[in-house]
Amino acid sequence: MYSDRDIKILLHALSDRPVEKRENLVNRKDAIDRLNVYTRYAMSGVYGLCGEKGVGKTSVLNVVASESRAIMLSITEKEDKLTILFDMLYRMAKAMNNLGINDKLAQEVMDFVVSKREYIRSKTVGLSTVIEASIDDTDSITDRMPHYKIYEYMDNILASLVNALDSVAIIVDELDKEDKKDVLIILDSIKHVIRRDNVVVILSMPTSIYAEFVNDKMAGSNANLDNILNDVVFLPPMSDEEIKEIIKSRIDPYVDFFDDKALDYITLYSEGNPRSALWVATRLIMDNISAAHNGINGKIAYQSIHNMVREFSKVMEIMSWEEEILRILSTHDGIDRDKLIEMMTTVNRKLSTIKSYISRAKKKGYIEEVDGKLRLRGKWRFFA
Repeated sequence: MYSDRDIKILLHALSDRPVEKRENLVNRKDAIDRLNVYTRYAMSGVYGLCGEKGVGKTSVLNVVASESRAIMLSITEKEDKLTILFDMLYRMAKAMNNLGINDKLAQEVMDFVVSKREYIRSKTVGLSTVIEASIDDTDSITDRMPHYKIYEYMDNILASLVNALDSVAIIVDELDKEDKKDVLIILDSIKHVIRRDNVVVILSMPTSIYAEFVNDKMAGSNANLDNILNDVVFLPPMSDEEIKEIIKSRIDPYVDFFDDKALDYITLYSEGNPRSALWVATRLIMDNISAAHNGINGKIAYQSIHNMVREFSKVMEIMSWEEEILRILSTHDGIDRDKLIEMMTTVNRKLSTIKSYISRAKKKGYIEEVDGKLRLRGKWRFFA
């Protein structure tokens, strides 16, 4: 029997918050060790950390920052590319100020960012960017084109840090939530500043950048990313056992709160994503708060996730042909494409139409192809 206090402790333990210590992470040792090598031994360079949202990039970066004494910058202002540059510059200055290095420059930079951000806001209508017509002849070049001053200040900050510390590692988090194109534009614009001796920069980046990086390397030719990134570390989705280990380590000493079958369903829904696992585990408790005082078993877990997926599918307005695919595959652990086509064939449905339906279902993320077999993705196995 679990008390109200136990339930509160469990919910807090399952909250999606980054961890700070290596021992609290699961299967991230190789990534941490590799990034630590860059921060400790590379004389310069720009490195990326890629992975799907929720796989633990921030936690990995937190550990690396702690173990290598790197400067951690977490970007929060992301209205547009210029705002990101302002936020990055401000946080660099703030970090330098906290270290007691060149306080005068640090304060000057922070004042510059605040004043120019206010200027930008004053020239903005709604959510649009600066309108040229609103800038009169009294505006300075710095007002009109603040990028160049940002680059100059970044260069001065890095020079001050290197002068004081001999070498510096800077970690920039939260860029992975931005569009790949925007991230690359930002990096391309500041590469001439951050690529300098005794400065190593590590950034969280969208997974799509890793795919492009790998393709460039395997193609054997110099490409755009070669001019921006030295290397990229990829965090893969976790295995079923690793997801279970995360849940159990979070809720220790209440490791029996979810029975084995409930953990199986949490793992299936998560599809290898720790954030999804923590979210659905929390949802199971909140949706069954009375029953939760006796723990969550497999029957409760399945029914709750099934109800939730059905609720979400209504919002998504699942079409009849999509529901047909979901219904057929829900009774199979995996079937050949030809078999699925045969099961969907009717006198009024063309073969090309059925093939199109299957391709669209894969693109929408309802189904996946594993070892030549089509099957429902984890979340959608709770649809039927």
